[in-house]
Amino acid sequence: QEDGTIRRLNREVIYYTNPRTGELIHTWTNPWTGEETRVVQVANDPFNYTISEWLILAPEDFKSADPEKAKPRKLPLIFPWQEFGPDLISLSTDMHLYYPNSLDPAKFVRESSGPMVQVSEMMRYNVSRKDLENPELTSVQYTGTWARITPWLPWMLMGSEAGHVVYNGAMCSSATTDIISEPALNYAKQTHPKMLEAPTEDYGPSHSSLEIYARTQEPAPPRAA
Repeated sequence: QEDGTIRRLNREVIYYTNPRTGELIHTWTNPWTGEETRVVQVANDPFNYTISEWLILAPEDFKSADPEKAKPRKLPLIFPWQEFGPDLISLSTDMHLYYPNSLDPAKFVRESSGPMVQVSEMMRYNVSRKDLENPELTSVQYTGTWARITPWLPWMLMGSEAGHVVYNGAMCSSATTDIISEPALNYAKQTHPKMLEAPTEDYGPSHSSLEIYARTQEPAPPRAA
């Protein structure tokens, strides 16, 4: 952008599948309660943000009784690049967040984990040094991992019960859809075909999965006795 920042345009989906067959699941039997729940797949369009030389910080990150300490500060964004051998460069991006829950526990009694949400997200990107230093390239291929620790998903209907969900996945870039499993690709074509195309313009607003859930889903009825 003109000010030197980078605007990242994203569309994202998460489809929940049977780990044995790879087929999408649309219901899930909660092993703690025995209740069968309806799975809500994730489709966030858009989820855009700006990358600059400064960390993205919110006023709530600086809560303090001291007025000076409560003022948001500009902290430089320094990526922790690491070198492994002659041609492997690795980037770690870790985020540890604590923010107000979009699912009001008074309304979404069975879906909400509470008034605040605590989430950790950790990503590793591995790229070729030769690609990274090639001025002719506008993008580089990468492989990596994605991990996320988050409260129970709302459709699990665990409410404020103690516990978390752990995502631990591999990721990579590709110029084609060949890397996507057939069940997930077919479902995307049927329900979210736009997600198979890269965005070409900036639009919004961007909403998180919890915000979209709160906007599109109705609170579950009380569990049958």
